[in-house]
Amino acid sequence: MAGDEKKRKKGGQQHLQKRQGRRSYKEDVEIAALEQRIRDGAPPRGSNPLAAPERQDAGASTSYAGVRAFDDLPISQYTKDGLKKHKYVTLTAIQRAALPHALAGRDVLGAAKTGSGKTLTFLIPVVEKLYRAKWTRLDGLGGLVLTPTRELAVQIFEELKKVGTYHDLSAALLIGGKAVAEEATRVASMNILVCTPGRLLQHMDETPGFDTASLQILVLDEADRILDMGFAATLDAIVANLPRERQTMLFSATQTKSVRDLARLSLTDPEYLAVHAEAAAPTPLKLQQVRFVFEAFRKLRPGVPLRCLHGGLKQGRRTGVFYEFCSAQAMVLIATDIAARGLDFPTVDWVVQADCPEDAATYIHRVGRTARYTSAGRALLLLLPSEREAMLRLLADAKVPLNQIRPNPSKQQAVTPALQALLSKDQELKVRNRGWE
Repeated sequence: MAGDEKKRKKGGQQHLQKRQGRRSYKEDVEIAALEQRIRDGAPPRGSNPLAAPERQDAGASTSYAGVRAFDDLPISQYTKDGLKKHKYVTLTAIQRAALPHALAGRDVLGAAKTGSGKTLTFLIPVVEKLYRAKWTRLDGLGGLVLTPTRELAVQIFEELKKVGTYHDLSAALLIGGKAVAEEATRVASMNILVCTPGRLLQHMDETPGFDTASLQILVLDEADRILDMGFAATLDAIVANLPRERQTMLFSATQTKSVRDLARLSLTDPEYLAVHAEAAAPTPLKLQQVRFVFEAFRKLRPGVPLRCLHGGLKQGRRTGVFYEFCSAQAMVLIATDIAARGLDFPTVDWVVQADCPEDAATYIHRVGRTARYTSAGRALLLLLPSEREAMLRLLADAKVPLNQIRPNPSKQQAVTPALQALLSKDQELKVRNRGWE
């Protein structure tokens, strides 16, 4: 009993040390060693670590640019244990390219195809930067991750919990669809925030005590979309509240000209790392359209479960559809482009684009929902004769290979008669069809 009491007291003292902002001796030694290794082994500026030869003797040299495993990176044992627990062992291409620069504290502009591991590429540096800075729950906001959609924010937050499993850092998810007052009671005490731009700006404007002055690192995921016209004003207002001295990382499947115009974000000599720029192939509806197609096919009873995902759904329903689709053995999801950006659907076999994408970047994001990581997947693009020439030219310029297929007439089955009969009986669906047209 006495021995147990001593253990309890010792554990309580260690926990108190953490809360008071002190680190254990073991942690201090590890942090010093990590800082030294990063200083000695950081890749040269302007280099792409993907070009470095594979390291067979990671422990025999200071350089870590050519490593292939997370265990060989200069990251804390807490992070390594979290990654190992969740079966993350080998680095993907974007991780090999960007992590060596990001861990060295440099600003990074990363482009990689969807499903390539971008999320870990920025979450690991966020957690590691705060760990090496001996950040505690008392130090306030140190890391900020911005992403354009609620669904993607939820997904990033789930990955953050894996990376930070053994770290003593606080984190929160700020997205629309939840009560602002409920978030406001704890947002000021968080070390890491994953949020959508609108909700973050709302807290900046309305939540007393919410301070971003100590921010160490800013991440923009799906950066090209955040920097689109619709997000530009919100982003400018957010950045105006952030300290200029910070590390900044931007990631997306594509990097457009608007992303390269980075003056507003105060990037300092950023490392531009485009994994798919030299690759042979970068790729592994409107709201009313989706509603009509979903309702029509649901009533035609195709023999497979159907779900729809669009911006008109409330947040709880959108999240429910996302997880339901991810866990289903067989299901068809009819969606707007809200499902085209960054969301990880692990077992998608087919992506069918029923309307022409606006550009090659949109095509890449849509098709990225299948063939995640090393999985196989197929995609079908349906084009009108008037769309064909221009779209194929854009895709060719983006190095997207396509094979034209012609349907076998004997295998085709006309759906028009069934739809006409359905519309004649269902006036509500008929009104939706008119709105779509």
